[in-house]
Amino acid sequence: MLYDYHSLVRKKQGEIHRLTMCQSDLRQKQQYFLQLPNQCLEPELTPDSWEGQNTIRFQNIREDMKVHILNLAEDQFNRIISTLNTKIDFLHSEIASIQQIISNLQQESS
Repeated sequence: MLYDYHSLVRKKQGEIHRLTMCQSDLRQKQQYFLQLPNQCLEPELTPDSWEGQNTIRFQNIREDMKVHILNLAEDQFNRIISTLNTKIDFLHSEIASIQQIISNLQQESS
């Protein structure tokens, strides 16, 4: 029975490791996306390069892209990372509970 509980602790620790790695990967991708919004506005449009109604529409599209990329980079990534944090915290508490059970069983068998 103790073996089963120890095995469960190792399984949960593995899950924490995988989630932590995923979190790290997401943070790297978030940093990449945080750099993109300003690139959406490049090159800068000037009267010498492009003008007229097409310029206004094109600039509006670029501004919309910037807003959506920022939303993705900030709100959505943060929400996912927060969800992962919650799951990791839950797994830590599960491990603590299982370790308490193991401790109790060991004391009973002594």
